[in-house]
Amino acid sequence: GGRRGHLVANDRSSGRGFRLRATLAAYLPRGTLSPGGAVATTRHDATRWHLYESSAYDKILLDAPCSSERHVLCSNSKEHLAQWSPSRTKRLASQQKALLYSAAALLRP
Repeated sequence: GGRRGHLVANDRSSGRGFRLRATLAAYLPRGTLSPGGAVATTRHDATRWHLYESSAYDKILLDAPCSSERHVLCSNSKEHLAQWSPSRTKRLASQQKALLYSAAALLRP
């Protein structure tokens, strides 16, 4: 028996969290998502997670929200341009920074 791992998949959005759990349930072995199983899903605000846990994880994969500025610059779609604003970019940059800070605090030394 080797060391048993544990995976935590988090999404603050209830809709995305529900889809995430359904997708995992469809593809993972039965019992994997059960309480005490190898995989857990959560709906934490990841920018504040470090306030409740610290040095808890060996590895973290962070999928931070993207400003999609590349799409604005490279796409002919007016939809991307309509969604873009300097304030949105600034807000997302602040959120990305907060997510990175929190993730770093959650990593084991």
